[in-house]
Amino acid sequence: MQAAAKHQLRPNPLLKDIASFDRRFRAALGDWRRMDRVRGFGGPDNPYDDFAPKLERLFKRTRKAFEQRNMRLARDAYAALFATLALKDDYGFAITRPKSISIADEQSCYLRAVGETAPPGQRGGELTQGMHRLRRDLWEGRSLTVQALFECAPMPPDLRGAWLDEIIAVLRHDREREADRWLREAVRLRHGAVGLRELALRDRPWRPQAWLDWLEAFATQEASAGLLRAAKEALQNIPEGLESRALAADHLAGAAQVLADRESLLTARWEAFRAEPLPRRLLDLSDAARERGAQTHWMLQVVKRACDPNGGHIPGPFVDGGTGGDQVLFLRDGDHFTSGPTDGTTACALMLAGNWRQAMKMARDDGYPDWLGATTARAFILPVIMAWLVGWPERHMPAGVSTSLQEALARFDDPNETEERVSRRLRCALEEVVPTWKEPAQAVKTVVVNTCARLTRAGVQVMLDGSRHPGFEHAIVMVVAAAEVLQVQQSDAAALSFFDKIVARHRQHRDFASQLRIRSRQVLRRPSA
Repeated sequence: MQAAAKHQLRPNPLLKDIASFDRRFRAALGDWRRMDRVRGFGGPDNPYDDFAPKLERLFKRTRKAFEQRNMRLARDAYAALFATLALKDDYGFAITRPKSISIADEQSCYLRAVGETAPPGQRGGELTQGMHRLRRDLWEGRSLTVQALFECAPMPPDLRGAWLDEIIAVLRHDREREADRWLREAVRLRHGAVGLRELALRDRPWRPQAWLDWLEAFATQEASAGLLRAAKEALQNIPEGLESRALAADHLAGAAQVLADRESLLTARWEAFRAEPLPRRLLDLSDAARERGAQTHWMLQVVKRACDPNGGHIPGPFVDGGTGGDQVLFLRDGDHFTSGPTDGTTACALMLAGNWRQAMKMARDDGYPDWLGATTARAFILPVIMAWLVGWPERHMPAGVSTSLQEALARFDDPNETEERVSRRLRCALEEVVPTWKEPAQAVKTVVVNTCARLTRAGVQVMLDGSRHPGFEHAIVMVVAAAEVLQVQQSDAAALSFFDKIVARHRQHRDFASQLRIRSRQVLRRPSA
């Protein structure tokens, strides 16, 4: 009898080996000799690479215990291994992960073992605590999913449903942001799209992502007419001003296009722009309007909203702080309230509406003196105005004006966008609109030309007199473009005088002055129009 009791108290060999491994690793943490090996030429990427083979064997033994249904041993072994993985030295180095081991898969097995060994009625709480602990301690824990619990080992459908019910019951009262993601996933697995809608309605407006998950599930099951109604319901319930409203608006737009419902399409594009006031969304709205008159109307709506002091940030439910414990708006990482369109987007709308005079006033009043090469309203407006002054799009642009226009449009491009470039779409839209701009009187045109030259000259001075001038490319391009406009609208002498004054003012910047002299000779060799 005593022998049996001693056997039960004796630590399992696997747990004993993990504890010994943990002690050796803790003793090695911060060893200066290991740090020197990493810093040395041709050294390892991690000072603790030599621990990886042993760690790999321990994980394989733990997985074997899991596969043999020794869940208590697997739970304790995984917990000890993950505690070792969470250790870091003062330089931020952690133990090297074995390449043959998927830590995310091992985490799923650990959580499955936690659920299998939890006392009656406590499974949901222990699973949730385990998921939070893994996500907090290990970077691999950020990708944890509820689905993975059921994929790592077979489970009868009725038992799976019972697990999901317990998980949902606990997560419903969890205030952590990741808990909302797990809750929505568990509800979808247990109750499908219907459950997601019920969750969104019951907890509105605090779970806006539930509406988006519902639309995603809905879009794969229902016809366009049903999706159109669902998207409108979601937009009525997702808090105003959230950028995520744009995703619901995209679903509405997709259904409206299939159904040829132009009114709903315009509504969708407007709501998408309000949520994400980006040039791409602005062009989507313009395309949906189709006719020139309607396009002008919507572009003016954009300008009106941007200038309305109450039309930028639209107040919604408080986020995190400032509310009661049950009043937390669950958002995804990176999701927040919009602050309205930028000056650059407003300038796009003004030009597409044909109001070049107000756009020019915006460029003149722009409060960013160091604008060359930046993404300010002036940096966009001046190149477009100068292109118009030399006859674009009916006539070929000089090289400097063409380059300045292309650079200005390219600043709206997002390298991560998989769709057609915004710069290309915006250029095509401007090519249709610019010819409709009302030609000003010659005296007004002279003022516009001189204003472009003055603002360019001031921008060059700020760039060169300040500390930010790693390269002169943007300044050279804008100076050449302004000189070409003076050449076309006034004379070669006006262009030469513009060049000479800038060179004289900044001759201490020898490279800049030298390049400008070369470009001036190239420009003045071309006959003025």
